[in-house]
Amino acid sequence: MDKEKILAKVSPVKIFGALILLNLLLAMVVVVFPSGKIPFGKYTIDFVPLKKIFEKETKLVVDAKKVIANVETVDTNLVTLDSKTLAKIKKEKIVVPEEKQIQYPDNTRKAMSTFFRALAELEKQTSHIRIIHYGDSQLEGDRISDYLRNRLQLRFGGWGPGIILPYDISNSRISVRQSESNNWVKYAIYGKTPKLTNGYYGIGASSYRYSGGVALKSDGGEKKEIIKKFFKKKMVSANDSIYYEIDSNKFYYDSITTKTSPIKMAGGAWMRLINATGSYPRVRQYNKLTLLYSADESFNFKLKVNEGTEINEFLPNTLVSAKSFNLGEVTTGVNLNFTGKSPFLYGVALDGNTGIAVDNFPMRGSSALGFDGINIPMLTQLYSQMNVKLIVLQYGINLVPDPRTNYDWYAKAFAKQLATIKAASPNASILIIGPSDMSRKTADGYESYPNISLIRDAMKKAAFDNGCAFWDLYTAMGGQNSMSSWVSNKLAAKDFTHFSTEGARYVSEMLYNTLMDEYQEYLKEIGAM
Repeated sequence: MDKEKILAKVSPVKIFGALILLNLLLAMVVVVFPSGKIPFGKYTIDFVPLKKIFEKETKLVVDAKKVIANVETVDTNLVTLDSKTLAKIKKEKIVVPEEKQIQYPDNTRKAMSTFFRALAELEKQTSHIRIIHYGDSQLEGDRISDYLRNRLQLRFGGWGPGIILPYDISNSRISVRQSESNNWVKYAIYGKTPKLTNGYYGIGASSYRYSGGVALKSDGGEKKEIIKKFFKKKMVSANDSIYYEIDSNKFYYDSITTKTSPIKMAGGAWMRLINATGSYPRVRQYNKLTLLYSADESFNFKLKVNEGTEINEFLPNTLVSAKSFNLGEVTTGVNLNFTGKSPFLYGVALDGNTGIAVDNFPMRGSSALGFDGINIPMLTQLYSQMNVKLIVLQYGINLVPDPRTNYDWYAKAFAKQLATIKAASPNASILIIGPSDMSRKTADGYESYPNISLIRDAMKKAAFDNGCAFWDLYTAMGGQNSMSSWVSNKLAAKDFTHFSTEGARYVSEMLYNTLMDEYQEYLKEIGAM
């Protein structure tokens, strides 16, 4: 059939009729599947849902530049503040919009009063306090914690990067460059790691032991030696008996093989911590190293400062210990060696003798569940010995990609974790930071996941039920559909989840501002300002 005959049979009327029929079929599909999803085995076919066809477009668009317009990050090269600048900062009122303020369960600052009291005492006398920042992968690289650490240390004093774990899974920490032997085994309350029956997970919710605690230097194999042999001369005695005499003038060399006995030696592991040149000046200096550990047998610990100081100690077995070594001023780094049966190592703190230390503990894939599996007496001693005055928990983003309509189960589970931490830290305040915004690609572009506010509310409820303070990061960064603007302004990564280094600084500055604003109000309440 030629082309002309085909065209003659396909008339305009037939084409029009076919289009009408097709649209009627599509309309039926939309009516039958109003959600815009057709199940097809384990897959789904997505299309524009019925509701959106008749709805006027009302997509909310947030401008990240407006959100951070009045948030000014500071010069990262400052080492100290002169007395005039410091006095001005102490008196200057910090204006924080209501949506970026810390929230309290009883509308008072009681939940943060322990921390604020410690800050006030720190300004009057020489002491050293600690802040722990737990979180998910949003904390990896020490980006948010590092900037907050710098701001607080400039304001209240302090040196060093805080507690360092034996190895960093992300290998992206900007405050310290570290390397280690490959025989460290990680145990943690999160992730696919071996678990402990005794709950000795330590202050960072993880502990580390090295394999090969006792190794064999020799396995009892064969050993060859070269020896000198003398010739023997045959002799006959007076009664005709035969005997042999050694002829000392005639000899030769021969090899013999002997069995060796096993010789045991202490196996061990090592860590190397180098001060990162790209980080803030105050974090690149420290003068005290504290070893956090538990041990059921004694072990040898060798510490070598790159500038020359060397310490070699035989450390005793202990339920839990925070053993400190004063090193003078360290500006380059340290090498650590462990030999003997491995202790449970919880981390190495690199601090100043005074001021504030801020620890960064990112837990990739975690939703803050598992703290109730930590040995509370052990954790209580570590919190106390390290003088922890504020514990910050920043989680939520790992719950987002699997949307649900109800998170009462998480509110209960998270509340249980907070109860554990609170029981272990009676002398510390606890601040919960809700999830940040996250976007997913839809037919209308990148939009916020629909469950973020539900997760935020569940975390807030758990916080308030345990008498903890809460900071709403989701709202502070702009709320619904804010992440796409943070990404377009290079304040967040293209995974539409994690903040960039610059974005993390703005988040940290907002957190610092609300902390200092609340601290100033606390000082007014007690008549100290």
